[in-house]
Amino acid sequence: MEIKENTKLAELLKDYPWLLDEAVKLDERFKMLNNPLMKTLVQNATIQDIADKGNLNVQDVIEEIKKMIQNHK
Repeated sequence: MEIKENTKLAELLKDYPWLLDEAVKLDERFKMLNNPLMKTLVQNATIQDIADKGNLNVQDVIEEIKKMIQNHK
């Protein structure tokens, strides 16, 4: 899977269900994604949306996701 700004978080979590738990370890702000209301919004959220919401640089988020996937294997 190619990971870009417009990649949907739901697609990532479908392929890598453990990713959300790892993301929370990376940055406490990702805990918001475990909120039941946010779980509904996650279906349409992109990496860009999550980066914006957490006031993070989208390229940094993409690189961290790639590192987590690489290190998990």
